[in-house]
Amino acid sequence: MPEVLLQIDWWQKSQVLHPVVVGSAALIFVYLALRLSSNRTLAPNDLFSWIGSVVIGSTLSRIITNANIDFVRGLLSLCTVLLFDFTATFLMSRSKTLQKIIKGPPLLVCFRGAILTKTCHNNRVEHSSVLQAIRRERLACLSQAECIVLETTGNFSVVYRSYAEADLEDAERTLSDAIPGYSQALDQWQKGATTLDL
Repeated sequence: MPEVLLQIDWWQKSQVLHPVVVGSAALIFVYLALRLSSNRTLAPNDLFSWIGSVVIGSTLSRIITNANIDFVRGLLSLCTVLLFDFTATFLMSRSKTLQKIIKGPPLLVCFRGAILTKTCHNNRVEHSSVLQAIRRERLACLSQAECIVLETTGNFSVVYRSYAEADLEDAERTLSDAIPGYSQALDQWQKGATTLDL
């Protein structure tokens, strides 16, 4: 048997088997907690969920690798994060105002072929990123998209113009409700503006 096991394993605070025993228990606890909670828990929907994921991962890694952290205290830390996530998402699902405060709005970065330069500059979005979103959707040009939206997750969503035109009135109403700036861009477009001041 390796000498290191004889010297510091089993009963010592810095025991070698700590990651196996305590780590397994902590992983099982986190797995069960996430399975018993909603599918919404820690889904990458917004910055808040991303922070929750990072904190849980960081706390879990410290429980597993640091023998000086009490197991019960570590589980209490995980419970605190999960409870905070549950409370916030519960309140957000019942209050649109709180949802806007915590999640922030999606950003309209392109409308019917026109990149909204002011919005892109204010939010540090490069034109190349918008063009990359178009290529990812296998579109040939910006005009094939009704709009491109930078979601709160940091991902781009592309609404195909052909899909929007299938029921244009309903699409415009839905997009106006969901995306700040869409209705203003639509008004300027309908007035014949060559460039959109957004």
